Amino acid sequence: MTAPLRSLPDTPRPQRVPDPGDPPDLQWLSLTSLVIDPSYQRPTEERAARRLIARIAEGFRWDRFGALTVAPVDADAFDRFAVIDGQHRAAAARAAGIASVPCVVVGAKTAAAAAAWAGINRDRRNATSLQVFHAEIAAGDPEAMVLERIVTEAGLRLLRSPRPAKECRPGDVMCIGALKAARATAGDAGLSRALAILAAAGAAPVKALQVHALTLLIAAPEWREDLPTDATLARLLAEEWEAIEDAAALRRIDTDEPSGRCAAVEIWRAAQRAAP
Repeated sequence: MTAPLRSLPDTPRPQRVPDPGDPPDLQWLSLTSLVIDPSYQRPTEERAARRLIARIAEGFRWDRFGALTVAPVDADAFDRFAVIDGQHRAAAARAAGIASVPCVVVGAKTAAAAAAWAGINRDRRNATSLQVFHAEIAAGDPEAMVLERIVTEAGLRLLRSPRPAKECRPGDVMCIGALKAARATAGDAGLSRALAILAAAGAAPVKALQVHALTLLIAAPEWREDLPTDATLARLLAEEWEAIEDAAALRRIDTDEPSGRCAAVEIWRAAQRAAP
């Protein structure tokens, strides 16, 4: 069922509205005319920035690009423009072979451009992974729809946005990244089984560490043969999770093993202690 469209919210006018400045121009600019001012921009040489640029370039689409915010370097020449917002997208467009990009041109000098960059990045509300996931579902993304089905069939609920754990009800799920990783580790059947165990345990909310640990227990050959029943695992998670989590944290300090494996080991040990 498609959600009804909403009008823009009728937000009360602030008591004090600052001068918004001159309206910007909308232009298509050549990428060769764009420059980066390192006095306020983040470096793009770091590995994380390079990965981001490569990911945008590999999936380049105009409907995901958006206009850059730029300012003329020389107010008289208008031949070079400093990128205020969108340097990673600009670099990705260049890597994808794009010649020119849409830009919002503001009349800001260096100090004002730096302030504009700070304001844009301070005031922007980035989409959460949950919001992106629900957008993928609305777009009919097949992988997202399969994951949604697995979660729903397990009797759990995918929240639309994050909320504090104390406000969650049993069966609430927020850890989209963990679900995707667990599906890659244990497949659809393994993830379904893990989520069914967490539903029976009344997890509120379902935690990423629990998902990682259970799917490792289900998928790893070293534990598969001696794995306790799903009912036993659900009882342990419901009654002893805090102790298991604390023991896993200590094991991680001692061994430097991944957190998911540490939790899997401690769940297995708790199951062995509980065995008759």
